[in-house]
This record gives sequence, structure tokens and C-alpha cells, in this order.
Amino acid sequence: MKGRIILALFLAVAAAGCAGAKREKEPEIPEVQVIAVRSLVPRIEALTLEPTASGAIVHVTGLPLKQGYHGGELVPVGEETVEDGVLNYEFRITSPSERTPEGTRKSREVIAARFISKRTLDEVTRIRVISASNALSVRP
Repeated sequence: MKGRIILALFLAVAAAGCAGAKREKEPEIPEVQVIAVRSLVPRIEALTLEPTASGAIVHVTGLPLKQGYHGGELVPVGEETVEDGVLNYEFRITSPSERTPEGTRKSREVIAARFISKRTLDEVTRIRVISASNALSVRP
């Protein structure tokens, strides 16, 4: 019994000592923003416009110089505003992280698409997609 009292007293003193200990503030980890570097596709091979009930979908096929390019996207030039009736996009892609072979023409194709609302199309006379070496356009 005497041993239990001593043990309880010891635990109470130990617990009281922990309550007074200061905790170190955890270091703040800065927020890291990853910026993907995406370049213009070297060449656009095809551009089509598919009408939908609420607007249209722009489909574009690009041809990089070698296999492995991915993440194709039609990026608005500026704030996706219509200038002189023209809506401009850049066709951007992400390069492969490793060395890749040239491959066949079909194996290098990158396809991207973007929806354009009917409201925006009402202001547009031409949709233009820009690559590093050419640009194609289509009329709505």
C-alpha cells in the first residue's frame, strides 16, 4: 500500500512538471507554388468546331517533335476576350520529363479541346489557335 501511495505521488509530481513545460512552436512551412512550364506546340495539324446545344467545342490536334508531350490545353490569349471579332487561344503542352524517341507521326499527336459558350460565340466571327510555327482559324 505504501508503494502505491509513493507511485501515485511520483506520477502526480511528474504530470505537474509536464504541464509547465513549454511546447516549441512548430516551424511554419512556406506555401510552395508549382509553376508548370508549358510551351507552344510546334505545329497545329487540325482545328474543328463542334456545335453543341449551349455553345461549341473547339478541337485541335498538335504535332510535337517527339513522343511524350502531354497536357495539351487551349490557353486564352489575354482574358479570353474577343478582339475585333476574333477569339485567340494558344495551344500549350507540357514536355516529357525524360528523353523520348521521335516516334511515328500518330504517336506524337496531342489533342486538346475547349468549350465556348453561346454567349461568347455571339460576339465571335473567328476562333484562332496559335502554335509556335503556324496558326489555324475556324468560323462559328
